[in-house]
Amino acid sequence: MNEYSKSVKPVDFSRTIHRALQSYRYLLYICGYLYPWTMFAVRSQMDADPNFISRALQICGYPQNMSADLRSDADTNFEKAGFVQQGSSIARDSASEPLFRYVNEKRLKSTKTFAAFVSLLDNYETSTGVAEVVTPQEMAENNRFLDAILETEVMKLTHQYLVRKNWSKPSLNDFKSQLYDIWFQLYTREAGKGPDSCGFEHVFVGETKHGKEILGLHNWVQFYLQEKHKQIDYKGYVARRNKSRSDEDDQVLSLQFSWKGLVKPVGSTFIGVSPEFEFALYTIIFLQSQERVTREMVQIEEYELQIVVYRHGKYIGTAYPVLLSSNNEDLY
Repeated sequence: MNEYSKSVKPVDFSRTIHRALQSYRYLLYICGYLYPWTMFAVRSQMDADPNFISRALQICGYPQNMSADLRSDADTNFEKAGFVQQGSSIARDSASEPLFRYVNEKRLKSTKTFAAFVSLLDNYETSTGVAEVVTPQEMAENNRFLDAILETEVMKLTHQYLVRKNWSKPSLNDFKSQLYDIWFQLYTREAGKGPDSCGFEHVFVGETKHGKEILGLHNWVQFYLQEKHKQIDYKGYVARRNKSRSDEDDQVLSLQFSWKGLVKPVGSTFIGVSPEFEFALYTIIFLQSQERVTREMVQIEEYELQIVVYRHGKYIGTAYPVLLSSNNEDLY
């Protein structure tokens, strides 16, 4: 493994669980780098909600609800070789190898939420301006996916929290309908065209605009599958401020890649997380604000993260994470 290589590491909860309850910073360890961001990303609610810390700990999967993700070395291994300077839009391939060396497809297929998620990825016409037609089979797949994630502890706790904030109704059927509308209801991205997009398609599948631009595609599973089928060419990671290489424990990647003959100068994604985690995180942030754009700044020890959610009226327009910077000089 060269100096730019990294693997997603397993997490040992046992030594940090008690300290985590005493200090915000230890949430980084208890939730395996990623899950505390659920709490911090909606930290604007803390002052108004004294129990928010405890609730967010539960929402983030504390600690027994982590089994559905694929962040261990045995499940996900990737090569983050070749960095692209921040702000660069030049399509220069700085990575000679694919991003993913290995993903445990057996777990993708055998884990209920992942399997249901993957079944949705081929349901869309990716070109904006071309009206989507949702077949009865595709609608059934959407509902099957929602049923699967609603069985997870992460989404159960998310629902409880949203009900307590009066952002969702207590009925599970009502909550499912709310999620369906937010994520799967079709809308129009181009004036004068038919309904051609939805939040799920944009965030998790990806779209193209006029054959000139890549929109969305912020999901690691879709990236892996498209790369496996030679549809994506990974060109390198985008260096963060004052950084020329990755930190060894970065779990959010900013990437440059080509897809369907087009180049995306910068795209970002979590790595290894479950679909229910992303649905929970983005749904909470979407529902907490009526602003067109919500940007939640997150500081976790030396790491600075931003979660961005755009509204398209009553629906999600886009949602993604951005790892901004680190002041850990030992990792330069």
